[in-house]
Amino acid sequence: KWAWVDGEIYQFGNLPTKDTPFTARLNWLIQSHNASWALNNFLNYRSGSTNYVATKEQIDLDDSTTATVYKTEDFPSKFTWDARATYNWKVTQDQNLTFGVTVSNVFNKKNRSVTTTGTKYSEEGRRFIVDLNYKF
Repeated sequence: KWAWVDGEIYQFGNLPTKDTPFTARLNWLIQSHNASWALNNFLNYRSGSTNYVATKEQIDLDDSTTATVYKTEDFPSKFTWDARATYNWKVTQDQNLTFGVTVSNVFNKKNRSVTTTGTKYSEEGRRFIVDLNYKF
């Protein structure tokens, strides 16, 4: 697969590196003394980056080979907060019933990104998951 970027032809796997964003993650667990409830927070920050985005244009290199035209695009920094709350009820000595609620992307922030093939997408919005576990 060939890529055309700013008038230069590259093999897609050999595109020059644009930048190296950094990522910071923080996991914070708050739990009761008797361990019946817990609140787990997962914070994730990724700095802004510049990446290659595929356009719909194709350039013919010869009779049988084409190259996809890519452009560089800046993507802003990303911050997400996921949270999980659980309540554990001890039914008997050896049995527990756990009720959990998970909220992904608490702020419902619309983070834009790009796949490894150059297709733009938006990461998923806020999502709620409720679960019930019975351990015996």
